[in-house]
Amino acid sequence: MPPIPVRWDDETTKIAVYMELPTVFTTDEFLAAQDRTMDFANSQPHRVHLIIHTAPTLQLPRGSLTLLTTAEKRAQDKMQDAGGAVVLVSQNAIAHGIINLARKATGIDRWQIVSTLEEARVVIAQLHAEYLKTRPQFPFTDDSKLNKG
Repeated sequence: MPPIPVRWDDETTKIAVYMELPTVFTTDEFLAAQDRTMDFANSQPHRVHLIIHTAPTLQLPRGSLTLLTTAEKRAQDKMQDAGGAVVLVSQNAIAHGIINLARKATGIDRWQIVSTLEEARVVIAQLHAEYLKTRPQFPFTDDSKLNKG
């Protein structure tokens, strides 16, 4: 199976990495894709968020809740700035339940779930605007450059 696709959501702003999950994937494939997202994020001097877009018929691997907590720990250990949001795009009710359960069980509030890619980009734009208030020297302060993915 080819690697899980990972790219910048917008090559201009580079504030979000986009990961496209296939219908079926293994834990190892997900963690390899996470490594690539962290490489993208660590290449920038600013906070980078992650959009994980799922296939409509996503089949989560066994141990999905454990996978989320493992992924979070790895991000905290390996990223220069692990404060970026992880926004999962899914219309799958089970995925919504797992993310909400993980947030409650672990206290990890940077994970969010929305139903459309457009919603994810709005969330990222809002979080980026808040980030800019603490870091005004970041060059992309023009909202017209956001959401062009």
